[in-house]
Amino acid sequence: MSRLLLSLLLLAPSMAVAFERTPETFRLTHGKAYGPWEVICGHFGAEANVTCDLRYTDIYSPRPDFRAWLLFLQNSRDADDRPGPVELQLRMEGQSSLVGGGFTGPDGFSLGLSDCLLRGCTLTGERMDRLVEAMRRSPEVTLTFFDYGVQRQDRVVPTASFAAAWDDFAAQRQARGLP
Repeated sequence: MSRLLLSLLLLAPSMAVAFERTPETFRLTHGKAYGPWEVICGHFGAEANVTCDLRYTDIYSPRPDFRAWLLFLQNSRDADDRPGPVELQLRMEGQSSLVGGGFTGPDGFSLGLSDCLLRGCTLTGERMDRLVEAMRRSPEVTLTFFDYGVQRQDRVVPTASFAAAWDDFAAQRQARGLP
């Protein structure tokens, strides 16, 4: 539950897309944990502003030197705030960089993140599909990134429960009419 609250707090700045997209106007309609993965659905203000996220949060350094990284799968939004296709977002909190990093899996899976910005990255299309498929079939994947641009971090992402979380995420999106 603490990861759920932390995820909501860390997401808060990005939720303020439209004037009514604030943490205060978010109403949770579905929340379920699958190990470290969480499926969270709800709406902002009017029920037409529905959203569903599948997320993972890894806090690898507590305060006072807080650092964490987050993985979100959620529908993209167009200029009029209408939901579009699912995209995968990686966000770094603290002094970390995705430049030169990437994902690897036990079966030879590899996905570089050389085109990502220092503290964030959005994957869509074939790149996102490859990572989702690797997480569905493998018990774990590893994210490599760099702390302060120099200290290599290899963070193991447990994915044994990801397939069940992904299936719930897909079912919740379908039930809410999201692409």
